[in-house]
Amino acid sequence: MKKKNGFTLIELLAVIIILGILMIIAIPSVTSYISDSRKSAYIDTAKELVSGARNLVNEGNLEMYNTNATYYIPVSCINTENANKSPYGDFDVAYVVVTYNGNGYNYYWVSRDETGQGVKRAKKVNELVEEDIESDIEVGFVKADTILEGKSEIKVLDVSDCKTYKDGEEGVKYTCIIAADLHTATCNLTSGGCYAAGYRDGGSKGTKTITFGKLVNSNELEPGFAYDCDVNGDNNYNHNTERFYYIRTIDDKAVLVSHANFEGSSGQINENNFAYNDALGKLPSIEQWSNTDTVFEEDAARLLTMDDIKAACNKTNVRVEGALDDCEFLMENSRFISSTTGRTAMWIKKEGSTLYRIQSNTRMIINVNNTNTSTVRPAIEILLSNIEPYE
Repeated sequence: MKKKNGFTLIELLAVIIILGILMIIAIPSVTSYISDSRKSAYIDTAKELVSGARNLVNEGNLEMYNTNATYYIPVSCINTENANKSPYGDFDVAYVVVTYNGNGYNYYWVSRDETGQGVKRAKKVNELVEEDIESDIEVGFVKADTILEGKSEIKVLDVSDCKTYKDGEEGVKYTCIIAADLHTATCNLTSGGCYAAGYRDGGSKGTKTITFGKLVNSNELEPGFAYDCDVNGDNNYNHNTERFYYIRTIDDKAVLVSHANFEGSSGQINENNFAYNDALGKLPSIEQWSNTDTVFEEDAARLLTMDDIKAACNKTNVRVEGALDDCEFLMENSRFISSTTGRTAMWIKKEGSTLYRIQSNTRMIINVNNTNTSTVRPAIEILLSNIEPYE
């Protein structure tokens, strides 16, 4: 008798049915395993980022001085491999949330990534479980708007509050970092100053709002680029008190000017005028601004020069009315803005025996005699390598 080869149709159907049953049993288990693995990885990512935030806090690299605040630290502040990515995709929004409990800090996590996965409400990172990872979280649902532990206010940190380190140099920070926003003021004059510069209804600027400087958008440095510089070496970049504007480059150093005046041991004040020789004694000392790269005799800063002004305003003649209309950042915190803001004039370095100053009401440089008085606006020189590059 001839021997049969292969399987009968019934045998094949039985095998297919058995395989189908196994797949029905196995696929949910495999899918569940993959999902659980991703959720576990999500929690690991959150813990890694919280650990990075904890290091920043412990090293004093974040501006967190209010014990009654709930602080939201964006993951962009944290220098880790997973700073912007979850196991599902890039983070849409993610914060390490920090509160002070009287003895130390508590750390929470809240996030949403581009796929809608995340933790909808802030939860202590050491209590996170896979069930906390939710899907289909609506865009805009996760916000820095929840006060935790009965604190009185919310503070959301931005890049200017985060200590910025040089690429490849752990623990070595830039002296100046790129400003995240710009200072503004409303023109409150009816003649001269900002009014004459066009900051008025129907004026050439089309608005009463004065914006000082401009955001960095290139590695080719431009006059007016705004930076926050840790001049006092406290490891903080205070955009309210340490705002500087790029003027020009001299050799390997950038010249930057402060947004405000200085008065020696009294510090940053915008109210008083001094005779020229007295003004030189009001520049920041190396004890006050210990983190600048250039010392001018015993000072950490100097006055702007005529060449600085020409470079800042891109003009060869700055001694005509309105010459400074395109470099308003030189006149922040002065009577360029209003009759009650600061003072009208700021000294620049004399040339020979001739004294000069910035005159904010006429937006020009004028020469004066030694009986005149003006305020002190410090300029610093920082190595280009110590200025955060644009990326």
